[in-house]
Amino acid sequence: MQRYHRKGIFTVHQLSYLFTPRRRRKGSKNQPLRFNLELQALAIRTGKIYVHELPVLNRHPVELYVDFEGIPDQHFHYLIGLLICEGEHQTHHALWADTVHDEERIWNELLEHIQRYPEAPIYHYGSYEPKAIAQLAKRYETPIDGLMTRLVNVNSFIYGKLYFPVRSNTLKELGMFVGASWTAPEASGLQSLVWRYRWEGTREDTYKDILLTYNAEDCQALLALTSYLRTLCDSADTQMHVDFAD
Repeated sequence: MQRYHRKGIFTVHQLSYLFTPRRRRKGSKNQPLRFNLELQALAIRTGKIYVHELPVLNRHPVELYVDFEGIPDQHFHYLIGLLICEGEHQTHHALWADTVHDEERIWNELLEHIQRYPEAPIYHYGSYEPKAIAQLAKRYETPIDGLMTRLVNVNSFIYGKLYFPVRSNTLKELGMFVGASWTAPEASGLQSLVWRYRWEGTREDTYKDILLTYNAEDCQALLALTSYLRTLCDSADTQMHVDFAD
């Protein structure tokens, strides 16, 4: 911010005018794209989606969408949402742990569901799920080499490659952009810790139900975002609200 302030740039609107398409140098084809603040600001100002690289997400007969809820400072994962999509048919599983002693049970339940579909990709958003899976596998001495190779981070198709007219690349912001919704307006990862804390203090079903709903809606948002990326790949050339960064 200080660097931009020294240039006389104080607003997102001003920042959006700094973006200029740049040619990529020879030999840079395989180098990772960096996030461009100016292009993000331009997307917000114009309301368009800007594309550096179109996402390629192949469709599969069965696809799994997973979302973990946990308490990071306790290294405790108390809720795992798993959405199984077989064509048009969807099945959602909410694996809930009352205490840390139930964590191994829900971990094994997740593995049991996943092992039924050995060819299905496992979609997630961000780095939390792979870290959680690695922690649980180490804690309960579970071999997961085959499982880790099936993980697909949907964020990797967006960061530095697609710029939506929103102020962050969180699942909630992008999910709402593509039509997903959450029952609780204040729903967030931080708020989920508050709900879990209140549930542990009161054992009221209200807080548990809110958490289960929030987690299920995260899975649905991930599905909606993945579906949108596939549509975008097929129709970017014809969409008026989509432009290419170059």
